[in-house]
Amino acid sequence: MARPADPTDNATPSGLSAMVAALTAYTALSGETRYREAAEAALATVAPIVDKHPRFTGYAAATGEALLSGPYEIAIVTDEPTADPLRMAAHTHAPPGAVVVAGMPDRPGVPLLADRPMIDGQPTAYVCRGFVCDRPVTDPAELVAQLGG
Repeated sequence: MARPADPTDNATPSGLSAMVAALTAYTALSGETRYREAAEAALATVAPIVDKHPRFTGYAAATGEALLSGPYEIAIVTDEPTADPLRMAAHTHAPPGAVVVAGMPDRPGVPLLADRPMIDGQPTAYVCRGFVCDRPVTDPAELVAQLGG
């Protein structure tokens, strides 16, 4: 006996698509490339369906697009992560599949915040892909420009 598994997305993402998205986000949070490799391998299993029936693989295709674009990793180093304008701009303008982390610099257990100081004591945003970052910015408008908005 085998439990049926439907790889297509409908009103909700398939289990496979949800797992690929989770692995992609976890890769961005942890820096562990083995999770990205697992996400790519799982996504490859639905590639024929994406090619022939894209209507039924929307979430899988969006996650694949996020993998191709990086995904974006946005680190906001700040004393006030819940009310920071940079964090709000990042959540509003980040591309699909982006991971946004806000918190104190060098917060233990958060690789995206490691070695990313605030500039002149101001909250600072770092837009990265594969843990390689663009120049840091302190202005929400500059962050939006880096995000392509």
